[in-house]
Amino acid sequence: MLKKIFAEHIWHNLKKSKPLVYNITNYVTVNDCANILLAVGGSPIMSDVVEEAEDLVKICDGLNINIGTLNNNSIKCMLTAGKKANELGKFIIFDAVGVGASEFRKNTAKLLMENIKFDVIKGNFSEVMALFDSSKKTRGVDANENNEIDRQK
Repeated sequence: MLKKIFAEHIWHNLKKSKPLVYNITNYVTVNDCANILLAVGGSPIMSDVVEEAEDLVKICDGLNINIGTLNNNSIKCMLTAGKKANELGKFIIFDAVGVGASEFRKNTAKLLMENIKFDVIKGNFSEVMALFDSSKKTRGVDANENNEIDRQK
């Protein structure tokens, strides 16, 4: 019963506050992220352009950083937005999509985590293990059927 009351309280506050969430997300999920935020009463804004990152952080209530489709420009944007969000006390989520699949992703995740204080780190079992143990390898974004790390041979 307490869980239901707590969930209703969160839902009510979300609908009431209508948070603006700045998303630096991957091209695969950008539409889903926007629609989910709209469905729960939030308001999305999407951009991976470094030139507007600080301005967008100033007006948003939270920041979502997703490394699913990285490029050098989006990384600069993530760092700029994340640092500004920390400075302003904004809530930040880090979605470590496929972090164990390549050294580029691992190095980017490490760089982000060294420079930004995240409130939530999202990932499946393989991604979380790869984040915190650099020797872990994965085949991509999915954990295997036993929730273990797929090791490259």
